[in-house]
Amino acid sequence: MTLSNLTTMYNLVDYHIKKTTKPIYHYTSPEGVEGIIKNSFLFATDNTYLNDRMEGWQVFNVLKDNLNDYFKNNYSIKNEIENRINELKKRVNDPNWFDSYVVSFSLNRDSLEMWNYYTKGDDNLGYNLEFDTAKLRKNFVICEKENDGNITKYSNIVAKEGYVVYKLEEQKKIIADIIRQIDIDDEKIRSYYIVRKLWEVGRFIKKECFSFEREYRYLFSFIHDQDGVLTPKRDKYRTKKGIMIPYQEAKFKRKALTGVTCSPSLEGERAINGVKRLLLNYDYSVDDNSIIQSNVPIRY
Repeated sequence: MTLSNLTTMYNLVDYHIKKTTKPIYHYTSPEGVEGIIKNSFLFATDNTYLNDRMEGWQVFNVLKDNLNDYFKNNYSIKNEIENRINELKKRVNDPNWFDSYVVSFSLNRDSLEMWNYYTKGDDNLGYNLEFDTAKLRKNFVICEKENDGNITKYSNIVAKEGYVVYKLEEQKKIIADIIRQIDIDDEKIRSYYIVRKLWEVGRFIKKECFSFEREYRYLFSFIHDQDGVLTPKRDKYRTKKGIMIPYQEAKFKRKALTGVTCSPSLEGERAINGVKRLLLNYDYSVDDNSIIQSNVPIRY
């Protein structure tokens, strides 16, 4: 099989992550909501810097726990799979290697767990932003603003979206289906493409302890050539607990933002009016009835 045929086969492998047509919500701090509304972009964070320490690796834990089910008595490919995973672990720790960026949303409009987890400060102050999925999907891109003010959209990025999968049995089915689709006689080549595709789908697979998030993700992947080289691009950086976090700007159109919910700890009327003025100041047209206070009944 030629390299061209292998690439075509790989690109056709579908891991059936489900999409939604319902609104999705992005929880953030007061400082975060101001920056997002002002600049019309969300942080697309390098996937190796997300808050889950096992980010991207849960899929390989499931794979290794079920190798005998997937490959029966084929010990040679099981060894090849192990070797490929070890190679990947070394590679992703190389600061010169990068491949994808994640923007996280939730299907929960008003969740106490999410307010506690994602809002900032001792008082858990924050907001969540409601996005229309159809409008967001149409114009959600990573791009670069050049020195002359022009916007350049990267052409070597593939965007995928979908629900994060938490249930183990569903995860096992996804892995089995990918292995079935990558049917190549050469076990070295087959193991390479299996691990590569699982590394991609792994951004949508997390341990069940995170299921309260009901997470929905956008994954922006930079395309590698056959030597693993990416077209050069510039990261931006923000700090979190003293760590430099690389990210890209995921730009959206203002019409995709359709609502704002204020956290239960915010002073209701003033918080709502402040958001309304902020949105008007930056030319958003969000219905006043969609700017609301959380219904979670807590005093502090």
